[in-house]
Amino acid sequence: MPLAALHYFPVRANNHILPIRLPPSLVESLWSVAEWSHWRLLRPAYDEQRRVLRLPDSRIRAVRRIVESGALEIQAYDKVFFPGLEARWDWERPLVGTMTLESATGFDESVISWIGAGRPQSTSGSAACRSTDRRRPLR
Repeated sequence: MPLAALHYFPVRANNHILPIRLPPSLVESLWSVAEWSHWRLLRPAYDEQRRVLRLPDSRIRAVRRIVESGALEIQAYDKVFFPGLEARWDWERPLVGTMTLESATGFDESVISWIGAGRPQSTSGSAACRSTDRRRPLR
């Protein structure tokens, strides 16, 4: 089953959250070191979770595994705070905007109707969501 990640902040290397513009090659290098350091710090807890799920201990950081697998990375934050990022990432990391959670929306009635119509057409959860075509816009 393909993996889909949901991010509420731009967690991949980019030049749009820094107060100054740095060369992309420097940003990529610094970001990689930060991700690796984060993984090393959290690796014991991460591997404990993997053992509970009967998975082997991690050999590479989760971020690298997500990126190398080509997983869909949904960006759930407002593009107004990160101008230019949506154009840079395109559908590789679609920016869908801020999630409203329990706030009322114009789609509530259609969603309630869809839920009441029977078995859902998709699976969602904190671990994985099925996606057959990551280039097609989410609706």
